[in-house]
Amino acid sequence: MLAVLSLLPGLGLCQTAEIVSGNGQLVLFGPTVEPMVALIRDAAGKPLANWPVQWSKTSGTGGVLNCPEGSGADVITATTDANGRTSCGFTGLSIPGQAYAQTTIAVQALSSVGGQVAGTGVTFTMTTVGVDLQTGVQLVQPALEFPTPDTLLVGQAGTVGNEAIQVRVGTYFTAVPNVAVRLIPQDPGAITTPPTAPSIQCANPGGVAYTDATGLATCRPLFGGKPGTGKYTIAVGGQYQLWEGQNFQVTAGPPATIRILQGDNQPGGLPGQQLTGTLLAQVEDAAGNPLPNVPIKWEVIPPAAGTVTNQSTASDMLGKVSARVNLGSVPGPAQVRVFVEANPAVQNYFNFTVNLVVSGLRKVLGDNQDAPLGQQFAQPLTVEVNSPNGPVASAPVAFTLVSGDAVILTPNATANAQGQASTLVRAGNTAGPVVIRAETAGQSATFNLTVRLPGPGLTSDSFYAHPFFIQGGANRGRLAPGSIATIVAPGIAPGINGYVVPTNLVGPLPYELGGVTVEFAGLKAPIYHVANLASGGVSMQFVTVQVPFEVTPGAVPVTVSIRSGGSATQTVQILPSAPAIFESIMEDGVLRGVVVRENGSYVSLTNLPGKGEIVRMYVTGLGQGSPAIHTGQPGQGEEVPLPVVGVGNEGVRVISARYLPGAVGVYEVEFEIPTNAASNWNSPLAVLTFVNDQRVDSNPSKIPIQ
Repeated sequence: MLAVLSLLPGLGLCQTAEIVSGNGQLVLFGPTVEPMVALIRDAAGKPLANWPVQWSKTSGTGGVLNCPEGSGADVITATTDANGRTSCGFTGLSIPGQAYAQTTIAVQALSSVGGQVAGTGVTFTMTTVGVDLQTGVQLVQPALEFPTPDTLLVGQAGTVGNEAIQVRVGTYFTAVPNVAVRLIPQDPGAITTPPTAPSIQCANPGGVAYTDATGLATCRPLFGGKPGTGKYTIAVGGQYQLWEGQNFQVTAGPPATIRILQGDNQPGGLPGQQLTGTLLAQVEDAAGNPLPNVPIKWEVIPPAAGTVTNQSTASDMLGKVSARVNLGSVPGPAQVRVFVEANPAVQNYFNFTVNLVVSGLRKVLGDNQDAPLGQQFAQPLTVEVNSPNGPVASAPVAFTLVSGDAVILTPNATANAQGQASTLVRAGNTAGPVVIRAETAGQSATFNLTVRLPGPGLTSDSFYAHPFFIQGGANRGRLAPGSIATIVAPGIAPGINGYVVPTNLVGPLPYELGGVTVEFAGLKAPIYHVANLASGGVSMQFVTVQVPFEVTPGAVPVTVSIRSGGSATQTVQILPSAPAIFESIMEDGVLRGVVVRENGSYVSLTNLPGKGEIVRMYVTGLGQGSPAIHTGQPGQGEEVPLPVVGVGNEGVRVISARYLPGAVGVYEVEFEIPTNAASNWNSPLAVLTFVNDQRVDSNPSKIPIQ
C-alpha cells in the first residue's frame, strides 16, 4: 500500500523526525534542566520550517508535558521553528512509594490538511526519580564502573578508543533502562568548527549512550579535534549526575584525506608547456589535523597527458605536498592523482586540460547517405583529426545538426588512437536534406544527408498503451507482452479515411488490416483497427495491435509495413508488465475508469459503488499469466500476478487479477473499495506493478464513490 501512497501527491507520509537532545533524562519533582528537542525533515531530508507537529504522552504517570504552546495536557500541538525544530519540556511529579517512574513522549509531524498524524515519529523516555521520605535519599543512583579516577583515555583523532566508558544506573533492587550518558569536553574550543582543542564524545549514534535492560550504558569514546590533553565531564540523565575533571589525550590520527589547497582546474596549455600554477595539497587525519612526514605518490591520468616534476615525496611539517606538471601529447581533460603510499584509498585529484593543436579535420565515412523517415543512417559519420605531427588521439569532436530533421545519437565523441571520431544519425519525421557539421579546435567538416519518404515515420514516441495517446501522451512507450498498443506515425494509413476494422464479426483478429502489418522481433501482431483521422487540417494516422505474448521483454525491434508504402523499424523497450486503465466518458463528459459493480452493471454517476463494495476494473498490460496466455486468443480466466491498486490516494485490498474471458488483451482486476473512502465523483484511481524493484505506473484515472 505504501508504494501506491508515495506515488500520489499531497498525502504527507514522508515526514521523518529525529531526536536532537533531551532524551533519557533523570528528573526529580519539578522541571527538567534540558528541553526535549526534535528535528522534522521532509522526504528529501530538508528541515520542515513552520510545520505542525504533535507532542503526546504515550505512557507513564511520572510527569507532564510543559511546552511553549501549552502544558499539562497529554497531547499538545506545536509548530516547528525556522530550522525545522520543535521543543517541549517535562515536569516530574511526586511518585510516593516508587523508586522511579518512566514516561514515554512521542513527537510526530501532522499532515498539512486535516491535522492527521503523518510520517515517522520518535519517542523520548523521561525517568522521574523517587526520594526516600525518611532519609531524603534519591532512590536512583548512577555508578561509574569505568574509568576509575585519574584514568587517562588516549586515542588518535578520528578513531574510536579501545576502552569503553561504562555507567550503571539503578535502584537498590532494579536496573533503570533508557537513561542517557554523554561525554562533554570542558574546553570550549573542542566544539568549534573547526575545533581548536582536543574533543571527545560517545561514538554511539547522536553522541549518546543509553542504559540497557541491565542498567548499563556503554560509551566507546570517539576522539577528535586538535592533538593534546584535555578534561571532560561524564553527564548522566542530563544534569542528574556529573563526573567532572576526567582526563583524555588526543594524538594525531592516521591519514584520512588529502585536501586540495590550490592548482585544481587550471587554464589549459599546449603540449610541452608547463602548467602555470603549482599543485598544492595537505595531508590530514579524520579530524582535519595536518600530518607531517607522510610518504605520498603522484600519477597522471592518462599517463601521456603529462608528467609530474618537482614533486614532494612526503608531506612537510605542515602536512603540505606540492608538484608541477609538464603537459603531454594527449589533448583534452586530464587529472593528476595524489595519494598516500601506504593507503592509496586516501587520495585526491587535480584537473587540467591539454589544448589541441589541430591542422585539419578530414571526412572519412558517411557523407551523401539517405535513410527513410525515422530510420538510422547505415554508415556512421566519421572524421579524422590531424595535426602537423599526424593524427590526434583523444581529441574531442562535436557533431551539430545545422539544418534538416535528424537526431545525432552521440553529439560528443572522442578520437581513437588513429585520430578518428564518429557518430550515428537517425532520420527525423520530415523528408528532405540534412546538414551535419563536425568541429574540433577551430576545424570543421560538413556532411550532407537525405531523409526520404518511403515507409511510416516511426520514432521512439510513436508507441502508446491503447488508447491513451488521445489524452496527450500518458503511458507513452509503456508496453508489455499482451498489451493493447497503439502506434501513431505519419504514413501508417495512407489512403484511408476514418477507421478500418476487421470485416469478420466473430473469429480471430487479422494480422493484416488496411494493408498494414506489424511485427515485434519478427512476431506478427493481431490488429484491432487502422485509422486516419483528420481534424483542423491535421492528420493522425495509427494502428492498434496486441503485443505478442511470445516477445521477450527488453529492447525489441518493431517493424510496421505498408503494402504500398514500404516499411520502418523502431526499437521499443518492452517491460514484463506495464498496466494501463481503460476509461470511458461519463454523463458529465469526464473520462473515468471502466469499473463494474458486483451486480454486473457499469459504474456511472447514477450507479455509484459503495464503500466496502467489491468491484472489477479493466486494464491492459499485466503481462503473461498462468496457464500461459497465447497471442490473439480470447481469455479463459488465466491468473496473473496481483498488481497494486490505489483508490483515493490509498492502497486497497486486491482480490484477484485475471485475463478477461472472451477478450483479447484485456485483464480484469477485482478489488475492494475502502470503507473509509471519501464520497467523491473523482476519487483518484491508479494501478502499478514492479519490474526488477522498479515501479511501473498506469495512467492516472478516476472512480466515483457514493
